[in-house]
Amino acid sequence: MKVAILGANGQLGSDLVKAFGEDAIPLTHRDLDVTDPESVKILNELKSEVVINTAAYVRVDDAELEVAKAFQVNAIGALNVAKACNEIDAVNVYVSTDYVFDGAKI
Repeated sequence: MKVAILGANGQLGSDLVKAFGEDAIPLTHRDLDVTDPESVKILNELKSEVVINTAAYVRVDDAELEVAKAFQVNAIGALNVAKACNEIDAVNVYVSTDYVFDGAKI
C-alpha cells in the first residue's frame, strides 16, 4: 500500500517516512504546496491509497503574528488535501495538536 506523506521534511513527517519505508511517498513543500489546489492534484498521479498530511505552519508564536499565513497552510491547505483525497478515493489522515483542542471540557 502506497502512503503519500506530506510535510516529509518535518519532524513527524520524516519519522513517518522511515516507519513506512518502501511504501512511503515522501512529499515536501517543493513537491506539493498544500495552499495551491493545482499543486495538490499531483496526488492523483501518485495513486497512493493513503495520504498523511503533516504539512503545517507549526511556529505557534509566529502564527499569532502571521494569522493569515497560518490559516492558509493549516486550514485551507488541509481543505485542499481533503478535497484531493476525496476525488481519488484515498484515505486522508490529518495530524493536529493539543494547541487546537487539548481535550479539556469548557
